[in-house]
Amino acid sequence: MKITLSFLVAVGFLILGVVGLIEASGLAFHTRAAAIGGPGTFPVSLLVIIIVLASCLAISELVKSYLAAKKSTEPLPPTTILSLLDIAEGKDLVRVLLMVGAILVYTFAIMPLGFLIATAVFILVVLVLFGCKRYKLYPILAVVYPLALYLLFEGILGIQLP
Repeated sequence: MKITLSFLVAVGFLILGVVGLIEASGLAFHTRAAAIGGPGTFPVSLLVIIIVLASCLAISELVKSYLAAKKSTEPLPPTTILSLLDIAEGKDLVRVLLMVGAILVYTFAIMPLGFLIATAVFILVVLVLFGCKRYKLYPILAVVYPLALYLLFEGILGIQLP
């Protein structure tokens, strides 16, 4: 059975989701000022979704790996830790590491630059990393998406963004 990069990412998100859920469980779920919910409602909901999706991805990868091993009649070669990873020429690993780096830079840039500017730059970086071909949509998405989020949180939900 081969452990794929998708399986490792799913396990990482599962761990992240469970740890985040433990941390967020201390937040209040109801306040008098908020009609929709308290400060704990959104993070806990998001973390539960992350846990469910990561579980689905991990199970899917395990089933695919099991079916591929069952179908294969060749004897398995000796395995090492590095040979267990199914990474196509390292391109996927580089993309994942660049994405993690972009998320870290975004996390630290959001306070000094503000939500709108940091999010617009982050969206441009993500579009380039994932190789989206519609280059004309880059500026539109980089402006419209942060503005829509800003209006949603500030205007409708009444939550202040950095």
